[in-house]
Amino acid sequence: MAIVAVAAGVVLPATAASAHSQLVAAYPEPGAHLPTAPDRVTLRFNEPVEINLGAIRVFDHEGKQLATTPAHHPDGNGTEVQVELPRGLGDGGYVVAWRVVSADSHPIHAAYSFTVGTSGQAVRPGVVASVVANDRSDTTVSVLLAATRLLVFAGVAVAVGGLVFVNLCWTAGRDRRGTGIVLMTAAVVATIASLAMIALQAPYATGRTIGAAFEPSGWRAVAATRSGTWWLVRTALLAGVGALVATRRWATGLAWRIAAVIVTAVLFVAMAFSGHGGNGRAPALGVIDTVAHLAAMSAWIGGLVLLAIALLRGEPDDREPAARRFSSLALSSVALVAVSGSVEAWRQVGQVHALLHSDYGRLLLIKVALVGVVLAVAVLSRRSVHRRGSFDSVKLRRLVLGEQVIAAGVLVVTAILVNTAPAISQANGPFSATLISGNRTASVTIAPARVGANLLHVYLFDSSGGLQPASQIRVELSLPDRDIGPLKPALRIAGPNHAIGDNVDLPFAGTWTLDIYALYGFDEVKFTTTVQVR
Repeated sequence: MAIVAVAAGVVLPATAASAHSQLVAAYPEPGAHLPTAPDRVTLRFNEPVEINLGAIRVFDHEGKQLATTPAHHPDGNGTEVQVELPRGLGDGGYVVAWRVVSADSHPIHAAYSFTVGTSGQAVRPGVVASVVANDRSDTTVSVLLAATRLLVFAGVAVAVGGLVFVNLCWTAGRDRRGTGIVLMTAAVVATIASLAMIALQAPYATGRTIGAAFEPSGWRAVAATRSGTWWLVRTALLAGVGALVATRRWATGLAWRIAAVIVTAVLFVAMAFSGHGGNGRAPALGVIDTVAHLAAMSAWIGGLVLLAIALLRGEPDDREPAARRFSSLALSSVALVAVSGSVEAWRQVGQVHALLHSDYGRLLLIKVALVGVVLAVAVLSRRSVHRRGSFDSVKLRRLVLGEQVIAAGVLVVTAILVNTAPAISQANGPFSATLISGNRTASVTIAPARVGANLLHVYLFDSSGGLQPASQIRVELSLPDRDIGPLKPALRIAGPNHAIGDNVDLPFAGTWTLDIYALYGFDEVKFTTTVQVR
């Protein structure tokens, strides 16, 4: 992490909050001034990355793309990506734009510049910003991918949890036509959504529009990635869940039950490996924990849906026994959700401070709050089921409906969490942010964002990509909790609207305030953000 190339020249990191993978080194380094032209560009990441849907592109100072070799992993090292440059590069500025896919399926991309010799032209203002802007993931594709992920989660919960419910809590409802329609619909929706995710991953990973989702070549490229392979396995197993639903009337047989355990267990394993569960620290624990979390979530949420059907459509004599049986199942399921969720929080958050100072942590707190509300409603439901006197199915149905609504919110937040970089990956990496003031933008990186010496990079742009050079760039750092600052580190100009602070000393951990001032003629523009220093 201490290598200065850590996205030090990264401009507008479009997916920095969407993946585990982090750039930890580069050759040439961002902002480097080389006496002679390099023969290659090499990027090193903190974990293996996929290049089937990615690339490294190199541009000259005017933004014209150079002819390079295809991106490859040198010596088979999955953590490095390399391209060879054409011979005889002249003096001047060059831009490196890269895009790779992390192990948990999320693309990351950025760009930086370097200079060769002293007699050539510097990179034209706006070229780097234009390159990065053209590489961003399409908003429509991102939204559709998140929606299909939600449908997969919801379909798995209802289909798998519903099968558990009709076999353990409401056997009388197992062969009902209405039950079969609900379970089969959930399995089919989840299967179709899983296929749609494979199609959408191609434009999502490459930064193209929705049209790329219909190109078979993109499907093949996705299938060749680690996450794509697991998505294919998941899709096949979801079809298997549909087969279990269709044959549920044989559920009393040993063969059906063995098949059900194998199909659902492998399904949950595939879902773990295709997301955060199989990545990060302690991945083996993560897979086991994710499987337990998915199983408990399915039994709870799927059971709630089928309980509502039992209370509405079931025979009067079946409603109370079904509710009582599910009450015990739900209690153990929610307990397992809480325990497995706590383990995952430890894996993905790491620090209490990160709960409040990262997107992942804040989303996790929202999920915990929603689960807490559900638990409160569940307590009322449990009291309604086990109280003495006549069984009030109408009241219980209302409470179950309330649980379902909040549980749907939990699924929505979960789908967003899966698409968000874990707080621990953010905490372990350098600080990087894009700041906006009027029509001007500043991109700032501090590496490694720890106590002691740090490397600071500042890039300036405007909304159109073309920007007159700032006559002065200065930075101030303050730590309000300790009444320190403002510190005013010395900056050197590394290129048009690019300033570097070498050995910026941050003496204490905490939340620092960073102010960037850029002077254009008589106008001074200020950018402000906070930096968590560890």
